[in-house]
Amino acid sequence: MADVPAAPAPTDPGSPRRRLRVRWVVAALVCVGVIVWMLVGGLAKNLVYLKPVSEAVEERADLGTRRFRMGGTVVPGSIVETDTGVRFELVEGGTTAEVDHSGDPPDLFEECAPVVVEGHWGAGAFLSDRLLIKHGEEYSPESESLDDCGEHPEGVDGSAAATSGPPR
Repeated sequence: MADVPAAPAPTDPGSPRRRLRVRWVVAALVCVGVIVWMLVGGLAKNLVYLKPVSEAVEERADLGTRRFRMGGTVVPGSIVETDTGVRFELVEGGTTAEVDHSGDPPDLFEECAPVVVEGHWGAGAFLSDRLLIKHGEEYSPESESLDDCGEHPEGVDGSAAATSGPPR
């Protein structure tokens, strides 16, 4: 009879090569698990969305008392100091919202300042406990042809300023 070649021996489950591969697979699964936990559990709780005033007012009922950020421009003549901070109105896209901010506002807080407030909707106003001033990185000197909030009635290139309505 001819010699029949022996079947290859099954891989030994205790071999160093197999143990190393199992360690890498376990380490990869642990890393993926940690990343998923951070994205779903850890980071999702800390996300705070920025909404323009018009969107925040429109979605007021849906937002309830959830925390978010709202951005707009301080309405001229609306700032009133209170015992706990300031009350003022924000405008954006033709929509206005009353803001009741608790705490001291930043030094640059003034009429017509573009601001972001963080908080939630209350019974009558947006209740804010954080107020941020938005500003650009470029300085432009004031001009005599500015509107109530120090903005040019025309765009930078001399064209008409953008409106919040539909395009014509």
